[in-house]
Amino acid sequence: MIVRVKASPVLDAIKMSMSGNDHFALQNLLGVFGERGINICLGVEIKNKEDVMNITLCFNPKETDYVTTFIREHYPTLSFSMIKSVRIISVFPFRDNAEVAFQFIKTLEDNAVPVLALSTSLSSISCLVPQVYCSIAVESLETTFNISNKNS
Repeated sequence: MIVRVKASPVLDAIKMSMSGNDHFALQNLLGVFGERGINICLGVEIKNKEDVMNITLCFNPKETDYVTTFIREHYPTLSFSMIKSVRIISVFPFRDNAEVAFQFIKTLEDNAVPVLALSTSLSSISCLVPQVYCSIAVESLETTFNISNKNS
């Protein structure tokens, strides 16, 4: 299996929480962003036992002002926090291989890389890390999966 490690360009992220009973709030928010052409590079939503959705969305830093202004004006009760300068680190292929997921998480943990969000798909496992940890994350994952940096 040929494994690749990829790092996204520098992004900004927003973390917010909203009631799990208000499905239309998130749908409307994402709909407006889509109409505006804002590409959500990574979106993670987790609903907890208290029926609260904890959401992380990543996007181009050029769109931060629009995103934050829109939320403040149209959802004034929605609390959110911004995380500037983050990167998405992904390992391909993932394809239901539990060992890849285990090694991915263990490697980042062993190298004290803070993971802000974690996401899996059929083809990859990805995480969101602060920009300052990108190099150590990529290098340590390349070492773990025994690949050269020309693939990243």
